[in-house]
Order: sequence, then structure tokens, then C-alpha cells
Amino acid sequence: MGWYLNRTGQHEGPFEEAQLVHMIQTGQVNSGHVCVEGGQQWQALNSHPPFAQALEAAARASASPAAGYPGAPGAGAAPGYAGAPQGYGAAPQAAGAHPAAAAGPKKKLPIAAIAGGAGAAVLLLVIVLVVAFSGGSSAKLASSVPKDTELFFEVPSVKAAVGGLLDMDMIRTKEIDAKKWREDLIDGLVDAFELKKDEAEDIVDGLDGIAMAARGLSSKQVTATLFKFGSSDGIDKLLDSERFTKDGDFAGGVRYFVKKAKDKTYSEMKEWKAAKKAFWTYRLSKERKKKAFVWFGDEQILAIGNTEFVEDVGKVISGDKEALADSERWGQADFPSGGAAVLYLDSEILGESKSDDQKKFARDYMSDAAPFTAGAAFESAGLVTTMRAQFKGAKLDEEDEAPSVSSLDVVEKLPKETVAYIAFSTKRDLKGKALRKHIKKKLDGVQDGMGDTFDKASDEVKDQLDFSIIDIFDSVGDHLAFALVVDPKLKLEMEKLKPEELMSSAGAFAYVIHVGKEESAKKIVKSVRQKLFDGDDAKLKGMYAVKKKKDGFNASPEKEELPHVRIRFAGDYMAFAVGAEKYVKRVMSALKDGKDTLGDNAAHKSAMSALDAKPHLLMWFDAGTVGKIGIDALGDKADDIFDGMKKETGISRKAIRLKGDKRMTAAFAVTVDGDGKTLDLEIKTLNIQAFSMLGAIGLLKKSMAPPPPPPPPPPPAGGYVPGHPDFVMPAGASYSKVTTGGEKHLFLYKQRYTYRGIRTMMAVARQKLKARGWATRFLARHKYRVTKGSRTFELTGGRGLGRRIVLTVHRK
Repeated sequence: MGWYLNRTGQHEGPFEEAQLVHMIQTGQVNSGHVCVEGGQQWQALNSHPPFAQALEAAARASASPAAGYPGAPGAGAAPGYAGAPQGYGAAPQAAGAHPAAAAGPKKKLPIAAIAGGAGAAVLLLVIVLVVAFSGGSSAKLASSVPKDTELFFEVPSVKAAVGGLLDMDMIRTKEIDAKKWREDLIDGLVDAFELKKDEAEDIVDGLDGIAMAARGLSSKQVTATLFKFGSSDGIDKLLDSERFTKDGDFAGGVRYFVKKAKDKTYSEMKEWKAAKKAFWTYRLSKERKKKAFVWFGDEQILAIGNTEFVEDVGKVISGDKEALADSERWGQADFPSGGAAVLYLDSEILGESKSDDQKKFARDYMSDAAPFTAGAAFESAGLVTTMRAQFKGAKLDEEDEAPSVSSLDVVEKLPKETVAYIAFSTKRDLKGKALRKHIKKKLDGVQDGMGDTFDKASDEVKDQLDFSIIDIFDSVGDHLAFALVVDPKLKLEMEKLKPEELMSSAGAFAYVIHVGKEESAKKIVKSVRQKLFDGDDAKLKGMYAVKKKKDGFNASPEKEELPHVRIRFAGDYMAFAVGAEKYVKRVMSALKDGKDTLGDNAAHKSAMSALDAKPHLLMWFDAGTVGKIGIDALGDKADDIFDGMKKETGISRKAIRLKGDKRMTAAFAVTVDGDGKTLDLEIKTLNIQAFSMLGAIGLLKKSMAPPPPPPPPPPPAGGYVPGHPDFVMPAGASYSKVTTGGEKHLFLYKQRYTYRGIRTMMAVARQKLKARGWATRFLARHKYRVTKGSRTFELTGGRGLGRRIVLTVHRK
């Protein structure tokens, strides 16, 4: 009798009962649901007596943790990423997350299931925000990492950074329970390491700065995370606690190992806060010689990471190695001023890449270029990040001189109901015909034949329309904008929402340009009207009533569900709008009369002031207005989401302003400067990271909730890979064979999984091969050598293979 297994949301099998028992005993399976072959109901794994007995035996055996994914980041990892228990080489599995799991026998759980993923992200957020109430001065940790560091990120003063965060206008600080965060962090330290409360407070209050450093990015990557303390009182107590074991002097500091905490079941840990889970599950055993946990007491720096990198940190501190901060490359870096955080990335690593394409790009465009830099600062409108890059090389010449930038006044001619736009500075010296030749030349420089393709496409435009691409170039003057206008009081009913009707009733799309050559612009407008609305072969003829308005026109739909269309000229500008009649008219009146425009929008003004840039490209998004519309549409579901978020993080749904002049908005600006021989690129963003944070909170909410009931099992499928009985293919997976050069390639799980899913399935495949006596050895990221007897397989998976696992069979 066969059994289907469901432990990741994907069914596997069928397996024989004895086979599943063996998988439980060897640690390959420790939770999930099963369904007997031919059945239609899933049941908890421990509900079948043979499986329950095997689970109990495995729990008593207390299998020791394994290293987890070969090649996965371990150095400097956040607490809680010390590795996963044996049998979980895959991506973190929510073992015990099924409703029935808590009722099963007590057993150890994978660390990643308790403290990984979004939980660790929230822990980092908590650590950074909690110390807003801590003391400490600025720390410059770039002077403590070696000269050959390729990537460096530092928060010099956590207190200053978080103080700035809580000073932003879009934040209602009274809705953020920072005291709760601090208490959760302190309680986690107290419980996990058996400290006294005042000792844990000393640790939190003593933290000044945090930095992460790495090198070998194009080969063998090694990393370290550094924590700088202003006071060592709390750290001394922590290192004297029972879980820490001193291993002697190391590079001028003292090395420690961290013992595992007492075992806890999922039911005991599931209500714990993220900080407590992470501290409780963190460990660093003596067997992991490649990792180091070192306290440099004289400098009051705690370094955690790869042993060789931490050793070099010690040599820098002692003066035996040159520091990154004293290097020539660091001196060439152009860091944004006033940053609450800084990032440094040595651009020379592109030339060290194994990829010929990347090496060629480095030679052509990055020769002797300054390092990439970035910084973050808090303004009243929100978090502003500034990224800078420089381009130098043989492929740049005087023709690549950065174009002049216009004022982008076009955005102030958009109506105040605009919720998003993208605007470009199109100011240039070249006219349409010369610009077409210039573009063709540059495309040919990128790849032979690309310029001819561009020319051909340009000619096709002229053949099909009554204007050419040269007319398009000449019609645009100094700037243009694409915009989305939406009713700010829009009420959406998700169940009744029809997206195709949204723009015809509650908003409009607008295209506004500063007119260059008026004759070309009018020629294009005339062609659009005739080709779409009232020409002999017009595609929409009969569906719209068309009325000419000087050089523009109105197109009014005959059916209510169709959008209105208008094109108008006003002074040096032209606007095209399509959508609800009310908002199409608003686009036109804002352009013509200059009333109730974005120029009068206080939230937009605040965003532009925060960016403080005259960019070539500018994007803006009214996140507050759109967010409020979306939250109102979710109704009670939104309450559930935000109640869970507040319980876990202490952040209320009211913490972010979604209405009023101080509401949250987001923006993105790109500026290019240079003389042709050198081009400097600067990118500024406003509150873009807020979307990542909301995503992390969503993942956290999802990870804390029980998974949906498993689907009924599919018809029997899968089984063994034909011709290869040692490899089991999950039910429903597909494969194909290709034979080249005497090798057989099996493409498994074709176009079924995301990149993360491939990583999971790679680990499942390795475990299945291992259970059948195969030996697996890590070769490179997501690549393994698999051998048995006279046969050798290579197992490969990744994005470059079209989201497939490839099994290549070699014959010795």
C-alpha cells in the first residue's frame, strides 16, 4: 500500500510504508500530512501508528544539527541561522506548522522554522529600532576591516539613525510601541542566556554601531558582521553566561563557542517574540571551525563571521594589516553626506568576474572607475537613499556627454488627483534625424546588427503611420510625463471589482509633453485621430463621436463602459488623456488653467524637497492615497492583517499617515553628469524601502499562520524516473530527455517552481538519492556530484536553466 506525503505544499510519492518509516528514522521527514494511495483525505503524519512510533523514536534519538545548505551564507548570519537539523538541507520548512503537528509527540524543530525567514527580518528591525532609546556615539567600523574588503555596509550610529526615523512627518510615533520592542529584546536576552534584566539592558544600551563586510564576491565569499559597543559591561556578563565557552586567544581577541539552548517544542515556542526565538536557537559549535565568534575587548567590538575574515579584523585592529578606511579605493569613493547608513562596493570586482561578458563590460565602461557608494538619511518626508556610480572606459567618448537637464516643470501641470507619474528630461542638442543616427551608432556598438534592427523598426513605423520616428523625436521638447489620475475618494468592492471598467469611471491616464517642433506634434495628433477614430479604416470608427478642437480633438464613447479620449494643445504643451470624463477634463483644465495641480500638493512638495535633485528621470507615487483605497477595499481582512502585525512588531496600522499633507509618498530620481570620458550616475529614492518592509511583514504574517488545508491527492503519477530507478520523481512533475556527447540530460520539474522552489526541490532530490545509497558532494552553488558504483550524476538547478533541475548521467 502506497502513501502520498505533503510537507511543503507539494505532494510527493507514493511511498511504501516501510520507505516512509525509514525516511522518518533517518531525519528526512519529521512532520507533514499523508494520504493512502487511492484515498481522498489527508491525515496528520503521526495519526498512523507506524509513523507515530517512528517519530517518537526519532525524537528520542535527538539528531544533531547539520550545516544546512552547502554554500549558504553562514558568516555573520543573524542569530537563528546557525544551521538546520539533519534532513533539512532544503529551504526552511514550516515543520510543525500544520494544525495537527502540535498534538504529535514532542520533537526538536528546524531552527529555520522557528527563527528564520521573516522572523529574522523582524528581529533585525527590532534590534535597529529598539536602540533609539540607547546611548552611544558614532563608530567608524571601516577602520576595523581589512583593505581588501569589497563590500561594506555600516550604520555608524544606530541611535542617530533610528532617532531620525521616528522624526519623520509620515510617522505617528505614538502608534509605534518602541518601549515594547526594547522590552522584547531585553526579555529575549534574559530568557535565552539566563541573564539578569539589568545585564541585558547594558547590552542593548551599550550598542553603538553595526557593520557588515565581505570580500571574494566573485570567487570564495567570506563575510563578517561587527558590533561596536560603547560599554562592555553587558557583553562581559553575556560571555560569562553558561551557554558561552571560551576557546582562548584569537587574533588579539578572545574566541567563543555558543552552546545549544534547551530543547523546546513548537507548541512551547510558537508564541515567543522573534528576538527570543532567535537568541534561543542560536548556536556555534566547536566543530564549525570555519566560523568565528570573537570579542575584541580593547576596541569593544564583537565580530562574527568566517574565521579568516575575523582573523584579519584582529590584524587590522592591532595594526598588522591596512584598514579599508585608509586604502586608496576608499579615498576615491564619493559618499553622500549626512547619511544614517553608508554602503561601499568596489567596482573593480566586475573585472574579476568569471563571466567574459562582465569582464568586457568592466573594460569598456568601468576602467579605473570610482567605487559604488550609497547612503541613507531621514527627512521629514521619509527615508531617502542616495546611490552613486561612475563609468569610465574605452567605449565612452565625447558623444556620450551627459545631456542637459530640464526643470521637469511638466509635472506641475498634472492635476492634484495624480497618484503616480514618470517624467523624463528630454532636453538635447540633436534634432530628430541626427538623433536617429546617433542611436543607431550606439546600438551597433553594443551588438553588431542591433542598429540595423532599430532602423528597420523605424521604417516600419513610417510605413504603417503617417509620421516617422523622426517626427516623434522632434515633437518632444525639453520634458514629458506619463501620469495616472485616480479619484482620491474611490471606494472599491473587491468582490465586484471589474478592472476593465475602473479607468472609465474613476480615473484617467495622461501623457503630457513640452512641445518641440509643433508641426511634428500636430502631424502625429492628426494621424492618431484618423487611424483610430474617424479615418476611412479607423479601428474604432462608429464606437466614438469625434469633434475637432483646434489642433486637438474630443472622442466621446457611444457606450458607457468605454473611456473618453481628449488631446489638447496649450501654450508650449500638449496633453493626451484617456479615462473617465471627469478626470480627462481635469487633466485638460490643469494644463490650460494651472489650477489645482501637483504644484499645489503639499505631500508632493515635501517629497521633491527631500530628494533635492534636478534629475533626468523622476518617478513619484502617492503611496498614502493608494494605500488607503486598498485598505478600505479589504475591509475586515485588513483589520486581521494589521492586528497580527501590531501583535508581532508593536506597529499599529495608524503608525503610517495615509491621509493629509504629511502622508507617505514614494519617489525615484536619476541624474547623469559627465563630459563623455567620465559619466557619474546618481539615483535617489524616497520611501521605496517601505514596500519591502510591508512585504516582510506580510511574509511574517503568513509564516505565523497555519497553512491552508492540503489539496486532495492527484491521480497516481510520478514514481521513478524512467530508466533511473534510483531517482524518484514527485507526482505531477514533468521531464524530457536530451542526449548530447554521450551524456543523458533529464530536465526535471520543468517550469513548475520558482527559483526558491528549485532550491527546495534540489535538497529533496539529494535526500532521495542519499536514501538509496548514492553519495552526494557539493560542487558549486546548486550543483552536486552524485556517485554510486560505476555511475556518476551531476545535479544542477537554477534560474539560468529555466527553473528546472537537470540531472546529467555520466558513464565511467
